[in-house]
Amino acid sequence: MKTLSCKDLGAATCPFVATGETDDELVQKMVAHAAVVHPEDVAKMKAMPEGSAEAMMKSKIKES
Repeated sequence: MKTLSCKDLGAATCPFVATGETDDELVQKMVAHAAVVHPEDVAKMKAMPEGSAEAMMKSKIKES
């Protein structure tokens, strides 16, 4: 099982943790969560060069 948390991405007070089997699954779950709870961060991600936000998220994924 893999995990990716908002805290790992800098949202210190958000308890959300995405879990899944693949990196792509976790990125999709995190983006869906952020769109609802952290829309300001989604706007920042969209301003980043293509693929860099996804790469940053994937670098924070933990194996459990």
